Amino acid sequence: MNKRIVTVGAAALLTFGLAACGDDSEGEQSQEEQEQASPEQGHPEMDFSELPDTIAEVNGTDISRDLFEEQYTMIAMMSGMGESEDGLDPEITEMIVDGLVGQELLEQEAREQGYEPSEEEIDEYIIEQEQLDVEGMDVEEYYDMVEEQQGVSADEFREMLAPQVAVELYVNSQTDFEVTDEEVEEAYEEEVRMIEEMNAQFEESDEDVSEEEEMMGMGPQEVPEFSEVEEDLRMMLEQDKQTEYVFETLVPELEEQGDVTVHI
Repeated sequence: MNKRIVTVGAAALLTFGLAACGDDSEGEQSQEEQEQASPEQGHPEMDFSELPDTIAEVNGTDISRDLFEEQYTMIAMMSGMGESEDGLDPEITEMIVDGLVGQELLEQEAREQGYEPSEEEIDEYIIEQEQLDVEGMDVEEYYDMVEEQQGVSADEFREMLAPQVAVELYVNSQTDFEVTDEEVEEAYEEEVRMIEEMNAQFEESDEDVSEEEEMMGMGPQEVPEFSEVEEDLRMMLEQDKQTEYVFETLVPELEEQGDVTVHI
């Protein structure tokens, strides 16, 4: 079975965790609140100076403060969250540490199990993650773009991605979740309900939707036919099951078997 490679790194855990703790509050934010949370409106300076140089040790491997800062800044900008009255947001901090520790455990286990992705497997990963088929770009063009923008050659870029692709191959070997037709139908009904609710809110509102907002999918939406979204919904549900298994079962098992020390 040629399964789509699913991203299971730290960013996936952060997204999963933020969605869980957000309790759908994002949809209730006013436009003014969203603008205030936007990084372009002046995100508060975050102070990492009190953190230790090593935030965690995983089976003898250090996870650096620099890596934590990078992840924290990214997720703070995405979520509009960042600092609490007492400093860094404890929920984001915990999720990032858990994600980085989990990713390191998965990379170590993938290496121990002998997963070494080929150039073709790394190329396939890029094609799927960046949706190059949809963009009408082949992978070599993508490498040329990366080299032009970042000064990183194709070989260097493949080397950077190899540990993550090894993790994906390892995780896919551990999981093979089936999604029932009933689950797909329920997901479709939920999507239709959400679209209809959103469209009703637009009808009740006096605000006009600009052409740019419509292009970004921010205006009223047409309800798709089931056949149009069935495959995407099935894949999404499979990915959800896999991600849940990885971070609720596989990573905790690896952590229990290993030696993990967190310093923050």
